[in-house]
Amino acid sequence: MTSDEIFPWGGKRPNQTGRPLAGQGFRRVGFHCMIDPATRDRIKHIGQRKKLSLGQVVDELALEGMERYIKYEIDPRSDPNFESSED
Repeated sequence: MTSDEIFPWGGKRPNQTGRPLAGQGFRRVGFHCMIDPATRDRIKHIGQRKKLSLGQVVDELALEGMERYIKYEIDPRSDPNFESSED
């Protein structure tokens, strides 16, 4: 006796193909954090102006920050706060 015979009310039906998998680069994950209300308002404002979701705005800001971080790691002199030890 199979599980379908024992529990005929559950499981996937033949006409239910399910949700298609998200393509490469389209997967989203949950991320929760506590931020200042002014930061939230600023992110909402940017999202409305650019017609992006809040998550997309956070993605853009994070990518911009990572680009700057990587640039400064490669060449620290490009950092505006860089202090030369040669002086």
